[in-house]
Amino acid sequence: MHWKIEGDGIYMSTIEKWTAVDQYVSDVLIPKDSTFS
Repeated sequence: MHWKIEGDGIYMSTIEKWTAVDQYVSDVLIPKDSTFS
């Protein structure tokens, strides 16, 4: 992850972080071959 301090960069970085976390959780809890896609 890359963190920016200026402007709303920190906000965007936070969004990127949580997006990555959400994707990780989805990969772990939701199998690729499940009906949920």
